[in-house]
Amino acid sequence: MAPFNPTTGLPLKAADGFSYSQVFGNKMIQLAGRNQKVVAICAAMINGTGLDKFYARYPDRIFDVGIAEGHAVSFAAGLAVAGYRPIVAIYSTFLQRAYDQMMIDVCMQKLPVIFAIDRAGNVGADGETHHGVFDLSYLNHMPNMTILAPADGRELAEMFEYALTLDGPCAIRYPRGEALDFTSVYNGDYGDIKKNKVIFEGTELVIFAVGKMLSIAFEVCLDLREKGVDIGLVNARAIRPLDEESIISIAKTTKKIVTIEDNVITGGFGQQVVSLLINNDINIPCRNIGWPDYFVEHGDDKELFGKYKLDVEGISERVRDFIERQT
Repeated sequence: MAPFNPTTGLPLKAADGFSYSQVFGNKMIQLAGRNQKVVAICAAMINGTGLDKFYARYPDRIFDVGIAEGHAVSFAAGLAVAGYRPIVAIYSTFLQRAYDQMMIDVCMQKLPVIFAIDRAGNVGADGETHHGVFDLSYLNHMPNMTILAPADGRELAEMFEYALTLDGPCAIRYPRGEALDFTSVYNGDYGDIKKNKVIFEGTELVIFAVGKMLSIAFEVCLDLREKGVDIGLVNARAIRPLDEESIISIAKTTKKIVTIEDNVITGGFGQQVVSLLINNDINIPCRNIGWPDYFVEHGDDKELFGKYKLDVEGISERVRDFIERQT
């Protein structure tokens, strides 16, 4: 729990803007208003996943199955077979309980179920059991699954629009906390939401950053570019399928590649990029940056990102060291 007033139960610090969960909840109301087949499913987390307003507006189109994530996914598969467009909102760490149902009931049948994966990545004060740092790894190998990772609130909303056009399953993973806004960085041009977005080009090194890590990588790039480093930055929002054309093209125009993700390195986005380059006979030094291969302890975001060198200072140091290496 974050600090709160013990008398009222209210948080001591009010949110400055919309959280990703609230952006999702508002988008759900829009989608349901246009499509009568859109329904929501959650597992005892209506408020936590931002579906409270949806519940107030469409009480007959939301199903809270309780703490039964496996049933939530199988139930969604049944609704999809019946012609509905179910959107399953579950925290990343809790969705692990439904691995088999996702694989067999949804992916094997290639059913159009959308997974709204909240609290993806490190969740700080929620603690060791709640860090959602494994979802890219346990989703990446699921056949027929599309995986997207928004870097700001608008991308999150647009990805749900895109997911509803698909004939198969789609997972959209987004972090805890206030939704960012990259409108000015993109100059208003978000491009094709299912493809990577190039922010800076760079001949010395290019960073591919996933989701919330884009904001940190952006600060790193600004710092190093001011110091004369020709460093590039890409919003790697297409996790599966990879935007192979973009990755291969960039790998042929730069000297080194760094991937940054709010996920464990093992089985994550970075290793998929390395595998792609190897299979295409592209010999380029790569460095994968993410969470270590063990259970990260409890702590606030600043403490943990600093300790594991995933904050601006830590990543800047690691990128500089990588650039200076001769191999």
